[in-house]
Amino acid sequence: MSRTRRELLCREQLCNETELTQLALNLARELSPGDRVLLEGPLGAGKTTFARSLLLGLGVTQPPEGSPTFAIAHEYESMNGGVVHIDFYRLRSEAEIEEAGISAYYWERKVIVIAEWLSLWPEYEAQVVSSGRTWRISLAFEAPAASQARGEPGEVPGESPGESPGESPGDSKEVGTEGADTLRRRIRITAV
Repeated sequence: MSRTRRELLCREQLCNETELTQLALNLARELSPGDRVLLEGPLGAGKTTFARSLLLGLGVTQPPEGSPTFAIAHEYESMNGGVVHIDFYRLRSEAEIEEAGISAYYWERKVIVIAEWLSLWPEYEAQVVSSGRTWRISLAFEAPAASQARGEPGEVPGESPGESPGESPGDSKEVGTEGADTLRRRIRITAV
């Protein structure tokens, strides 16, 4: 990839859902088998929305199955070969990572891997990052302007105060769609 294209992709910006989708579609054009995409951010920040848009941009023909929180991994076929969407949120130990066969996606198969919550396992994440071309997508909510003016943190839609990755968020990690295009997110895309 040319330096100019990388500079266009690797940046930080505020975006709404439409712009978030476009950024994912742009990144999809740069991905090839063996690449890793790490999605990080609080519950409901748009990780699964970004992943669905990546799948669309990669030419996945079957409908996305949503966040693989409970299934752990969903496999798809694309114009570029295999794509796997993994969610590390419910895994409780590195032993579970091995038992679920996740390592095969990174080291035995030549597939594009989209991973949510891999940062919960820093040692495993370091191995993943060091073993292939990796893109880190960091999503965060932008605090509403009125809250920022008062110095208050912005409320995160769909997330209760004190909720953390170790607590159960309920059945869905996605923010409701009403007003989704007006919800502003800060997104940072970096090539690791």
